[in-house]
Amino acid sequence: MGTIKQPITISVENEVIVTLIQIPESSARNILNHHLHKVKKSKEWINALIFFVPFTLTYFLSEFSVKPIFGLEVSADQISTFFFLCWIAALVYVIYTAINAIRYKDSVDDIIKDLMDNTKF
Repeated sequence: MGTIKQPITISVENEVIVTLIQIPESSARNILNHHLHKVKKSKEWINALIFFVPFTLTYFLSEFSVKPIFGLEVSADQISTFFFLCWIAALVYVIYTAINAIRYKDSVDDIIKDLMDNTKF
């Protein structure tokens, strides 16, 4: 079954316009999987923010002191450095996922446009 190049538009008396799009199931699956991937990429910033906020609060609001960890004395500077590195990593992750959220922005109109013009899938 081939694709219909021109969508069928039906106009009803009540000013309702219905457009029928007929494409093979495999093409529809490919298009929807592509857009699902884009939606997942655009929502990753939420997880990154979940890591960033606690490290920010811990690093900037805590007073570190010497603690024995597994029988070793760990200085306040070492603990502070650890949380600083974690904070930097979380900041980089937030920036990376924010860029992905902008780059992989998707909408229903994009999906419908790709369904109507399914030549690239």
